[in-house]
Amino acid sequence: MSVNSGSMLRSATSDDETSTEKDPNNSVVLIDKLRHPALLWIVFVFFLLVVWGVSLLQAVFFLITYKEEDKPNISNQTHLPQYPCNKPLKMNHANNRCALPCEWVSFTKSQDTAQTIVDNISLTISLLGFLFILLTWISIKRLRVFPHIIPLYIQGTSSCISLLIVISNAMGRKESFCSHEFFTEASKSPTNFCVAQGLLIQYFSNVTAMWFIVYSICLLQMICSNNSFHRNRSTRIPHLISAACCCLLPWILVGIVFKEGGYGTVLNMRLCLPKSENLTYYTNAMITEIGQAVACSCLLFVVFKLYSIRNLELLQGDQAKRRKSRLDKVAIRLVCLMFAYAVITALVYIPMCIQQRNKPYLKKYLKEYFGCLLFAPSSAHCSKEKYQSVAYANTFIISYLSSALFTISTISFLAFNKQSRRLWFFWWQRLVDCCCLPEETNSADL
Repeated sequence: MSVNSGSMLRSATSDDETSTEKDPNNSVVLIDKLRHPALLWIVFVFFLLVVWGVSLLQAVFFLITYKEEDKPNISNQTHLPQYPCNKPLKMNHANNRCALPCEWVSFTKSQDTAQTIVDNISLTISLLGFLFILLTWISIKRLRVFPHIIPLYIQGTSSCISLLIVISNAMGRKESFCSHEFFTEASKSPTNFCVAQGLLIQYFSNVTAMWFIVYSICLLQMICSNNSFHRNRSTRIPHLISAACCCLLPWILVGIVFKEGGYGTVLNMRLCLPKSENLTYYTNAMITEIGQAVACSCLLFVVFKLYSIRNLELLQGDQAKRRKSRLDKVAIRLVCLMFAYAVITALVYIPMCIQQRNKPYLKKYLKEYFGCLLFAPSSAHCSKEKYQSVAYANTFIISYLSSALFTISTISFLAFNKQSRRLWFFWWQRLVDCCCLPEETNSADL
């Protein structure tokens, strides 16, 4: 996330004070070039509505209703069930009937291979990138100060989610999510890992959203109070209060999920969700939506405040240009931050909301497909088009890139920090020195 925005806010807005201290006899006159303040507020309100509209986009996909088609009557079958069972069905010797195996997914074989490759690459980038980000934060003292340490917390919680998915991939689908060989029995009693993963993923998702709100509010406070938050007060108490709220409040939502049925819905044999699709949305996706809307609203106000400050120009031309350039850079970074967070959130939750909303239709089409498999002479006689049309496999494959994009966005914002770039260059030089022998040694060996 935007790591250096707070420090840039301090340095950019402190030019006026340092100039006055250097030349106390020089009268500083501020000239307001903003000729149309009403127009600025109209633009601000417009973009504020856009921010909330984009943030609540997942709600549109979740709450939209579709016209239900007439259910076909598949009970009046005159054929006898076919044995041996058509794939992917297997014989359940407990009742001598063909049943769906637990580890089956609605993706095609090529889609399943693609999602495995994309998912593993994205998760690897996420975890390795977090180690790189963590080492950078540890090495730079200024970044360890509140609130500049908040992006590290955000990246850390995101990496914890990636780690949980990596663990499930390493364990295997059957060991992670199948308490029974067949789907019907397994769906009634989820595995302990499924419950633990669902609990922790929801918790870390909500913690991430709350830290993003806190970070945006801190930036807003800094720009509105002329940075007195950092210069005149200790940050320990605000840090502890923020940490307590962000780490403890999400447990309330976890408790609500357990009270209403707990976790047990397995999404694409990758992660575990609450059993109710409404609980999945209202205790997870909606919290992230509201967090994104509130945080981006704060950042948007900071951007427009910076735009107003940038039009207050000192009589000293060079200093005004430097100050204007710094404020422009901060504003651009904050806009990029809002855009990156919106894209990543959309990648994660829009496919999930669509599938959760279409869950009844997916069940219906799968029931038709498996009913056909029971009586058809071969699986080639049963069409997969209906259930694949509501499985959204390709959309989910694209959404798996969100883990890598989250880490890349954090590293990109770290790159704007001069200390970070100097540190990385130092690491690169040390790596080159360790891997490459001196020229004298090479010539002597020859």
